[in-house]
Amino acid sequence: MTEALGWRQTLMLYGLFALVVMPPMLLLLRGKPPGWDAMGAARKASRDGGARFGSLAENLPQIMLCLAIFCCCVAMAMPLLHIAAHTQDIGYHSHDGAVLLSLIMAISFVGRLGMGALADRIGGFRAMFLASGLQASGLLFFFPFDGIGMLYVGAVMFGLGFGGLVPLYAVVLRSIYAAHTMGWRVGAILLFGAVGMAVGGQAAGALFDWMATYRLAFAIGLAFNIANLMLIYSVWRLTGGPGRRRIVVA
Repeated sequence: MTEALGWRQTLMLYGLFALVVMPPMLLLLRGKPPGWDAMGAARKASRDGGARFGSLAENLPQIMLCLAIFCCCVAMAMPLLHIAAHTQDIGYHSHDGAVLLSLIMAISFVGRLGMGALADRIGGFRAMFLASGLQASGLLFFFPFDGIGMLYVGAVMFGLGFGGLVPLYAVVLRSIYAAHTMGWRVGAILLFGAVGMAVGGQAAGALFDWMATYRLAFAIGLAFNIANLMLIYSVWRLTGGPGRRRIVVA
C-alpha cells in the first residue's frame, strides 16, 4: 500500500480502519471482571484508612520498575524506528529494511503470547528476564555485523524479546502489589515506557546526524538494555527472589 499509495494515504486508511473496527470491539469489554466488587471494597477501605499511594519503602520496587521500563524502551525504540534506515545505510535495498522490520513485528506477536504463557509456568520475573535478555541479544547482532543473515537472526531474537517484555511489567506488578492499586501503578509504568520510547528514537536519530552511522546508537541501546536486566534482577531479589525474604506483600 505504501508503494502504491504513499505513506500518508496508507496511514490515513489505517486510521479509518481503526476508527471503524475498534469501537464495536470495545463493546466486548463491557461488564465487570471477576473480583471487581472485592477490589472496589479494598480500594475504598484503603482510602478511608488514609493510604493512597503507599510509603517510599513500599514503592521502591515500583520506582525501580519505572526506571527499568524506561531503559528497556530506550533500547527498544532505537532499532524499531531506525533498523530500516540502518539496513539501507550499510548497503542494502529499502525493501530489505522493510522486510527486516516486518519480521521483527511479526515475531513480536509470537513473543507476546509466548512470554505470557511462559510466565504462567515459570513466573513473571523469570519470563521478563528472559525477554529482556533476548532483546539485548538481538541488539548485539545489529551493530557489529553487516551480513543480512546476521541481521535476520538479530531481528528474530529482538522481536521475541521486545514483544513479550512490556506486557510482563503488569504481571510482575501484580505479583508484588494488591489488585486494587494496579490502575495507577500500570499507568505510571506505561508513562515511563512511553518517555523511554520517545527518548530512544530521538537519541538514535541525533546520534546518526552526528556520527553518520547507527552503530553507536545501537551500542548505547544495548547498554540501556543491560541496565534494564540489572534493575529487573534487583527488584526480583528485593521482593522475594532466591535467598531473600519477601519484603512487599501483595
